[in-house]
Amino acid sequence: MFNPKSSFINIILIIIIIIIISCISLSHCKSLISSSSLSSSSSFLSSSSSSSSSSSNKYLYSISSVNPNLESGQIVLVIDPLTNEILKNKTVYIPYRIIDLLDVDETSNSLLFFCLINDSKNLILSLNLDTFEFKEIGGTYGGWDYSYARQPYIFVNDHVFLPAKLTFYNATGLTVLHWDFTNKSEMGGSFHVIEIPIEDFNTDSSVPSMGGYDYVNSLLYVTYQSSSDESENNSTSIVCFDPFSINTNSTHRIHSGITNLIPGYIHLLFTDQNEGGSLYSLSKSFDTQSSIQVCKINFQTNNCDLILSKDMGPFYNSFDYRPYFVGGHDNSDLILLEFTERNAKPFINFQSINLLTWEESSPTILSNYWTSTFGPSYETFTFFAYV
Repeated sequence: MFNPKSSFINIILIIIIIIIISCISLSHCKSLISSSSLSSSSSFLSSSSSSSSSSSNKYLYSISSVNPNLESGQIVLVIDPLTNEILKNKTVYIPYRIIDLLDVDETSNSLLFFCLINDSKNLILSLNLDTFEFKEIGGTYGGWDYSYARQPYIFVNDHVFLPAKLTFYNATGLTVLHWDFTNKSEMGGSFHVIEIPIEDFNTDSSVPSMGGYDYVNSLLYVTYQSSSDESENNSTSIVCFDPFSINTNSTHRIHSGITNLIPGYIHLLFTDQNEGGSLYSLSKSFDTQSSIQVCKINFQTNNCDLILSKDMGPFYNSFDYRPYFVGGHDNSDLILLEFTERNAKPFINFQSINLLTWEESSPTILSNYWTSTFGPSYETFTFFAYV
């Protein structure tokens, strides 16, 4: 006998079962879609990360020579400091004295050198790392060679600057040498001396000026000794100015008596590009020559605040080089090259420090490819870059 109530209950149960099955199926599909989407996203991120990682590899570049013995040639090395692998090792014969490695042009895979010809002409030379062919890209008479001093040449958009005290130049203030290579013809460059008048500039001081360029604000910072610095004995003055201004005197600012900047101990002056051009100094420790100190210059308090201190060990004197320099993309890394010995054999301890986070990389021990480059009877001069 037909029971309407029972039939109605059965229909309700069937509908409930269908709804449950549909929900389970839908949930499963969502799970699959979510899983597939997550997998695809993860795959993309992994691929992107891998691509980014592979494109961000940085290498140590060097060129060694026995100046002025140009007949020996120059040895170019490109090394992956993470793996200690030599990527390029080539002897080239550049007929000019190389006085600095200015830059690595990544677009053309070339090294840019500052060269000297016959003690009278300076030029920029480009060496292609694929063909190892070189070409001049500008030249001018100037005839300066400060290549083995602490101060690296400062390279900014085809311009080269160098703070230098000129004994023959009757200057009453601070002087900076300026080479302009914007004209790329063979003799298209120009040379002149920038002089910044400073009232209490100590012309008798034997302490060399150090310079650093702020690429964010287009300012050149140069240290100098004032008369008051001489009496204080633990302070240094700094002038900053726009070196591209028609009238540099109208743009300069003087910061006198920066404490904790001991004259004669400054080995590097540089800026933090990511932080808007904060200025830093790397100095040899006043107490021990085997350690270095990095301080951030605070123009509000006129003090250099210590932010990093490291024991670098004994300096290895078998060849001439600068053990500290700024490199990396956008000049974002401080590079430390410490030469050490193990089992009576020299090695190089490579370390980079990020200038935004001040995070230090793990030290890497590299084989010493430089001290014996031309044999034990030669003193090798080497210039480094890291990009």
